[in-house]
Formats: sequence, structure tokens, C-alpha cells
Amino acid sequence: MSVIGIIIIMLIIILGIISFIVDLISKPFKSILLNLRKREMKEVEKNISATIMTDPQKAFQMVVDNQNIISYSQYANLLTLIAEKSGHIGAMKKLIELYHGDILSCFADKDKYEYWLERVAKLGHIASIVEYYKFSDYDVSSTAYEEILQVLDHVRPNSKEEMDKSAYLKGIIQYKLGHIDAAKQIFEQSVSEEYGQCRDYMLLQCAIKQSHFSIAEEILDKLEKDNFQIPADVYLRMYEYYTSKRNSSNQDYESEIQYTEKYMACEDSDHDTANTIAGDSYYNLAVSLQNKNKEKALSAYKKAADYGNPNALYYLGNYYWSGVNPRNYYLAIQYMLKASQVGHRQAKLILDQYGFEGILIKTMQTTKTEYSFSNGYILTASVKTLQWLQMYYGIKYQGRYLATVFVDNYFNEFKSFDQMVNGINQLYMDYISYMLKWCIKLLMSFNIDIYGPEDIIEQCEDLSLFPRVPKFEQGLEEIDNKAKMMDAKMNYVQSTRRAWTGVGFGTTISSTIKATVKANVAAGMMNIGSDILHGIGDSIVKSSNNAELKKMGDKLFENPETIKEFKNAVLSAYTDIASVIMHIMEDHCKMELNLLEGSIIWNNEDLSEIDNRVLHTKIDNNLAAENYEYAYALLLEALRRTPIDSEIFQKIFELTIRQDGVETNKAYESCLRYAGDFNLKVNDLQST
Repeated sequence: MSVIGIIIIMLIIILGIISFIVDLISKPFKSILLNLRKREMKEVEKNISATIMTDPQKAFQMVVDNQNIISYSQYANLLTLIAEKSGHIGAMKKLIELYHGDILSCFADKDKYEYWLERVAKLGHIASIVEYYKFSDYDVSSTAYEEILQVLDHVRPNSKEEMDKSAYLKGIIQYKLGHIDAAKQIFEQSVSEEYGQCRDYMLLQCAIKQSHFSIAEEILDKLEKDNFQIPADVYLRMYEYYTSKRNSSNQDYESEIQYTEKYMACEDSDHDTANTIAGDSYYNLAVSLQNKNKEKALSAYKKAADYGNPNALYYLGNYYWSGVNPRNYYLAIQYMLKASQVGHRQAKLILDQYGFEGILIKTMQTTKTEYSFSNGYILTASVKTLQWLQMYYGIKYQGRYLATVFVDNYFNEFKSFDQMVNGINQLYMDYISYMLKWCIKLLMSFNIDIYGPEDIIEQCEDLSLFPRVPKFEQGLEEIDNKAKMMDAKMNYVQSTRRAWTGVGFGTTISSTIKATVKANVAAGMMNIGSDILHGIGDSIVKSSNNAELKKMGDKLFENPETIKEFKNAVLSAYTDIASVIMHIMEDHCKMELNLLEGSIIWNNEDLSEIDNRVLHTKIDNNLAAENYEYAYALLLEALRRTPIDSEIFQKIFELTIRQDGVETNKAYESCLRYAGDFNLKVNDLQST
């Protein structure tokens, strides 16, 4: 062993010996100190016990002053002794702190805490009263109202603040007992305004309880100006007050709606209740305005419908469907369907009688409709035309609905370019299938059972996706060209360019449709061409490991125009399907879009005798030469032949509103009626 090792061992031995000697010597001293401390603690305890009855305050102060030399157990015992023998409130408060765990968490004791809290509260200590009986700012949980009043009578306030507090608590108890006059008197006379918004709020509650709503509104206005947070139930009571005034001489829908909106803005309002009362308020306002201001009434009906009011939903559905006012097929179906869904009986009956699976496909209109244009021209739509329009736009509404659901599923299913390019064709074809299924069921409801999906697809010529999304296809081409330029060695170019160039995706999918549709329909699937893009998508995913190509794919996926183009593709496909279905309905149900009735004569010239090509040439030339009266007559003849030509109608509309006189207003209204009946959008130059 080395010398250093020996030295270390010797040092350890020496230190151990020294430690032993020190411990041996200190033990007697430790014992002496411990005995002295015990003797001192007994002396303190003896002095405190002797002083309790003669001077409880002195005894209490001795406990507090000597807290550092006595144990917590002795501390608790001495305080308990003082509190029990003398009723010293200070000792009780210290016990509350101790057993609540404020001093030492291990001493927390719920039962003892509650016991001493009750003792202190019943001695009239304000803070303990609030805590024991569980007062909140404007309420109390305990129902021992008479007991609380007795306790509050024992309060001896030490300050104006305590005096106000005691009076305020008494006011709350009187309010809870239903003694509203007594409560109001306390808040007005015994609680100073310095006590703040709490006093005003309780006076507000008293005014509401006594139905003194004019007073309540004054107080409420003051609190609102002070940015006091009003609970939702207050606004609900004010709303109920104004609803009670309906059908009376002093009804006030404006105030009713004001409190409705304030209730809805509260964080503690109930969402369902808010919608119900808002819908009810706006509906009743609309009814009251019906014969006074139809424009404002319609606006109120729409707001009521936004909140789900069944009567407003039905009114608007009927308003846009009946043809009495400018018709709107899509809004009519939307409102009527929603009204039925929330339980409106008449809406459900109408959909059962005039609809198919919630879609209005039949018109209530049973007579032909006249449209009076400028210069005395009148065109008339036949009953068959009106029936055709309702059916056609009903089918298109279903297409619009499915296109919206398609977009929702697009965002749910695709989180990246890789996922989208591999699944977009499948999703698109699924929704084409849904539309085909619905249309076949519609035909079946008219006892037309000889057409299957393949018949409809064949008449549509090409329902495939990619011819309908040229911008997206161009984006794929750019990725393809970039990959080729980079000479990406992943079989990317060879596997994709054959499908992307030349005849393109459209023909590839289209050529597969006829071969697959019958088998798929037989299997109950109708997934038309669902696997066509899958292999192509795989190769795109593989190549997207290249950072630059991946960035291009992500940019294409994240572009809002991409999903917009896909949605428009779905809508255009549905329009094609709707047109085929209408041709079938025309053949089997004697339903057709007739030429409009009426003769357009200009200076003894019967414009019906003009050839179509010549007619449109004359329109262009006379508009350019500003021969507006003749051009107007020519345009009406064109509209007579093609009633749903939006471009022709827009020109007629623009020429109509440029004219002056009483007849112009009549023609203007007739144009709006026509636009609704034939579902044509117009740019109203009068509103600009």
C-alpha cells in the first residue's frame, strides 16, 4: 500500500474517533437543554391556564407570543381552551386559520374548521358570516334565513364599510324571503351608494320582482354605462316583459328585440333559448309589419329564419315558392326543408305533396303567368313551362346540395397533395354516383323504371373529372414537365405522361365507364371509373420525395382555386345529369319548356318570322347603332324563343330600367317576377 493510502486511512480513523468523543460529550448538554425547554413550555402553559378566566385577552396574547416555543399541538390545545372557556373570538379565528390549513396544511380538519367558523359567525363576525352561510355578491346558498337575520343582529360594526356590509346582507336575506319592500328599503336607506354597483344591482332585482320595469330600465341603463356585467336572466326578464305587451296598444317590438340581442350577447345565456326567443321576436315583428312595410317585414322574416323559427322558415319557403312574389327555387326548397326539419306541419305536408325527398319538384302555380314589358309587350308562360322550371331547378338544387357535401368531405379526407391526387377521382365519382342514384329514384317516383345509370351516363357523353378541371390538369402537367426536365429516375415520367398527354384523362376514364358501370350497378355500388387514377397517384406520391416537386404539389393542393374548380366540376356534371333527366321527364310526363306565348310586332313586322341567326345579328347591330326600341322588341322575340337565356334577359332588363314613366315601374316589377320564375340573375343598375 502506498504512503498516501496509509495517510488517508489514518485520517478517517482519527475523524471517527473525534466525532465519537464530541457526541459522547454533547449528549448530557442536549439532555439538559431539552429538559430546560420542557420546563419552560410547562411554565408558559401554566401561566396561560391561570390567566384564561381572569384575562382571556392576556392569555390569548401569551399563546400568540410564545408560538415559537410551543408545539403546534399545544398551540391548538391552548387556543381551544381559551375559546371554550372564555368565548374569545380571537382564539376562534386562529383556530379557523389552523384547521383550514392556512398555518400548517397537515392540521387541516374540515369538521373542526366548520365548527369554529360557525361559532365565530354566530358571534356576529361579518367575514365569517359571509363564509359560513356562503353568501355570494348577490345571493346566499344557505336557506336558514331567519337564523341569518338573528346572527346579523349581533353584528357590531367597527367601520362604515362593515355597517354597509351588514345592511347589504340583511337586504339579500329579505329579498330571498320575498319581502321585497323591506329589501328595497334596506338597499335605499341603509346601504350607501358608496357600496357601489352591488346595491344598484339588487335594487334592479327588486324592481323586476315587483314588475316596476320602467324603474328597472333606468337602473339597468346606469349599470350598463358603468360597464357592469349584467347576468343573462335579467335581460330575459326584460324580454318577457315586452313580450307580454304584444297585441296591445303599447306593444314595443324594438325594445323586445333589443333585450333579445342583449341576452344573446351574454356569456351565461343558453344557446337554444337565445335562438328561440330571437326567432320568435323577429317573427312577430315581421307579422306586425306585414301590411305596413313589406320590405322590412321580409327582412325580419329572414332574421327570424336565421334563428330557426319554424313559422318564419315556412313563410319564406312559401314566399319564394308560390310565385306570388319573385320566385327563388333554391331558397324556396331550402326554407321549406328547414321548416319541415324543425317540425312545421304544413311545410312537411307541402314537401310530401309537392316534393321528393325534401326537394320541391312541383309547382303550386296552376295558371299561366303574364309578364308585362315596356311598350305594351306581353309574354306569357304556360303551366307546362312553370312545371318544367320547378322540376329542373329542384333537381339542380339537389346537385348544389351534394356539391356542398362534396367540398366538406374533400377537406375531411385530404390533408396533403399526395392524399388528394390519389383520392380525388374516387371522391368525385362517388358523388356522381349519389346524384345518379337520386335521379333514378326520382324517375321511379313517376313510374319511369326503364332507365339505369348507364343510360344517363351515355346521354351525358362524358362525366369524367379531368376535362372539367383544366387548371388542375395544367398544374399536374407542370409537375410532370419539371420531373422530365430534372430527369427524375423514379419511373415517374413514363408512368404518368401516357395518361396526362394526348387524349388525356377524360378519354381514359370515359372509355372505362361503359365497361364497368353495369357490373358496379349490379353490385349496388355505382362507383364509376373509381380506380382509374390510382396507379397514376402512386407514381406522383413516389416522385414527390423530391423536395422541389413536393413543393409544387403542395402549392397546387393549397391553392383555393383548386377546390373551387373541383366543386364547379361537380356542379357542371350535375347540370349535365339534370338536363338528361329533364329530357326523360319531357318524353314520359308531357312536361316541357314551351316557347313563351305572345306576339312581338314592330311597325307591323311580325318578328316571329325572322330566322334565328338573322335575329341575333339584328340584335347586335341595332344595339350598336343605339336603336334601342327596335333592339328591345328583337330581344323580347329572342327571349320568347329561349326563355332561360340569361344574357338576352339581362339586356332586356337593362333597357327596361333606362326608360322613364309609370309603365317602366310596372315593367321593372314584371322583369323581377320573370327573373324569379325562370331563375335568372340580373344586375340591377338602379341599385348602383
